[in-house]
Amino acid sequence: MNGATTSGELRAHNRVRLLRAVHDCGATRTRSQLTRDLRLARGTASVLVAGLVEDALLHEEPAREHGRGRPTQVPGPHPYGPVALAVDVREDAWELAECELGGRITVLEVRPHDGTPKGALRPLGAALAAHRERLGNRFIGVGVALAGPVRHGGLVDIAHLGWNAVDVPALLAAGARGENHPAGRRSPSGTAGAEATGRPHTSADLQGAHESDAPGPPHTVADSQGADEAAAHHRPHTSAPSSSAHGTGSPGLPPAIPDPCGAHETDAHHRPHTSAPSRAARVPGGTGAEGAAGASSGPYGSPDGEAETGRGAFGGMGMPVVGNDTAFAALAEARRGRLRDVRVGLHLHVDFDLGGVLVVDGRPVAGAGGVGAEFGHMTLTGSERLCACGALGCWGADVGANALLRHAGLAHGGGRGREEAERVLATGAAAVEETARTLGRGIASLVNAHDPEVVTLSGHGPELYERAGAALLEACEPYLMAIRRERPPRIEASALGWRGALLGAMESVFDAFLTVEGLEMWRDNHPDQARDTPGRQSVTHSTPAGDRA
Repeated sequence: MNGATTSGELRAHNRVRLLRAVHDCGATRTRSQLTRDLRLARGTASVLVAGLVEDALLHEEPAREHGRGRPTQVPGPHPYGPVALAVDVREDAWELAECELGGRITVLEVRPHDGTPKGALRPLGAALAAHRERLGNRFIGVGVALAGPVRHGGLVDIAHLGWNAVDVPALLAAGARGENHPAGRRSPSGTAGAEATGRPHTSADLQGAHESDAPGPPHTVADSQGADEAAAHHRPHTSAPSSSAHGTGSPGLPPAIPDPCGAHETDAHHRPHTSAPSRAARVPGGTGAEGAAGASSGPYGSPDGEAETGRGAFGGMGMPVVGNDTAFAALAEARRGRLRDVRVGLHLHVDFDLGGVLVVDGRPVAGAGGVGAEFGHMTLTGSERLCACGALGCWGADVGANALLRHAGLAHGGGRGREEAERVLATGAAAVEETARTLGRGIASLVNAHDPEVVTLSGHGPELYERAGAALLEACEPYLMAIRRERPPRIEASALGWRGALLGAMESVFDAFLTVEGLEMWRDNHPDQARDTPGRQSVTHSTPAGDRA
């Protein structure tokens, strides 16, 4: 039951359902198809669409192919509609994109960093502030994926970079304000402490940006489909520092939408709960931050699974929803990839090391403390190697770019050596086979424990499987229980390539926005939004495939 008791509440509920359906299908289904999917009356659907168009939340275009009669319409994102910012922060670079309803992304910037918290996060905070200012009241929130466990409050630990309880919201806010204050690390209780400086790096300046990710002015929605689908095939390696303008306005992050826990707090207990059933996932490490001083629960929901009102995405300084990259990649795979409609799946992301998470009914399992996406730190393969996390025998220490470099006798660690590792992956047969065998043995242990239908691989995982799939399966089979060997799960490459974490960060923001409260805030913040229908614009907004060209 949706809890709606009046016609107005039911209309609000159905507005959310319709927008969620457009978003989830990639803005590819016609109005008539959506009407059938949602079991709406045709007249009801027409009224809902008209209202959403008036609120600059939807825009319709004729379907490209149709039969006899009047052409059917395809609802898609409005050119003045909501935009989320999403970031994938890796050990050596970060990638920033803007994302529309329907899941289409436009890469804005790709920048290398030095591996320290300040060097990675403060320039990112400045870039986020500039793009938020540019977007104005179209901005609905920021999602940030990081390559390490994220505790509640936005504290991240990346052991192999030396990051310990780094306060991500504080450093992003400092960058947005153009400050250089020392607060960068605080204890889980929230007390400010000395900044974690990270492990120093000695490698040469990073090179190798893809032309499609070259710095420059942001792509427009109209011209981004070709360029960004091409860019989606590439890893966001490390480009030269972007020359994108950072704006001339206020360096802070001005609130785009009023804080629902401020202006509306007095009547929060009296408003009937009319939200559509939330698909918000309590992702491991997911936390929505209100500002530098503290953080609230993010839009993944409270522990009982209820959807929050989007305070993390909209309130205060508009600080981001912060989450683990593997968990975000798994969320995206469940929404838009090969774990869609899979009841129990296992997602493994291989970069410098390995992360993994169980996905149940489309939701990554968060764990009691919100840091459940850490299968890479299980002792699954008998290794006694000391991991940077402090534990012995972590599986992830023997799978990924660091392991490939080690097998090849090359320098490794500290988030450096990506290009060298890719050369080993392309040419080092022995190193690739040994790494694939280790991956296969670990997969067997997890399959025995969790009984997944599908195991999906992202990052370097698909290439390992492509180049040494026979070795991986050969190593996996003997460690499977006999009953598992009769019907083993499928092992498949991610449908989203290297863009999974970015798309998952996007989903975290839209999960907060696509609620009754989120749409009410949008309407309150856009009182003069009704306008004539804009000129023709493409509404084919399917998620980029993400395979590398």
